[in-house]
This record gives sequence, structure tokens and C-alpha cells, in this order.
Amino acid sequence: MNRFVIIVEDVTKTQRDAFTSWLKESPYGFWHYITTLWIVTDSKGEMDATSWREKAQEFMPDATIISLQLERVRDWACVAPKKSFGWLEKHMSD
Repeated sequence: MNRFVIIVEDVTKTQRDAFTSWLKESPYGFWHYITTLWIVTDSKGEMDATSWREKAQEFMPDATIISLQLERVRDWACVAPKKSFGWLEKHMSD
């Protein structure tokens, strides 16, 4: 499974919500409990960091965007709603 982090800046709520809505309808898994950050999983290996940047840019054309592929997750820590931890535990452990 490929994992990516997408971080954006200088976007509207409408733009962020449109990208999140697209993700909800897509075959990709995602975690989105930080306003301008998404952690995305791609179990089929269809996307790379450039593809994710371009997809985010479709919804947020004037944003500053960085897309990072996570090759291996050795450790993680988070402060977020308790309900979000199940997804992280499942998808962020190697």
C-alpha cells in the first residue's frame, strides 16, 4: 500500500471541502482531521506524489501544495479526536 501526505496552504474552505468530497467518492482511503492536511492510502499503486499534487491542484488551483510519499512509517504520534486513531493504527503501521 502506498501512503501520501498532502499539505496545502492559501485555500478556501469550499476548495478543501471539494477535495475531501472527491476523496470520499474515490477508491482511496484517507485521514483528514487537520484542516489543510490529508494522509491518503492507495492500495493499487495508481498514484504518485506528482499525481496527488495535480489532483489537489484541480480543486485548489492557487494553493501552495506539497505531496509526500511515505515509504516507511517507523513511528507516529498524534493529538486528534479519539475516533481518528483506528484509521491511523490500521494504515500507518509497517
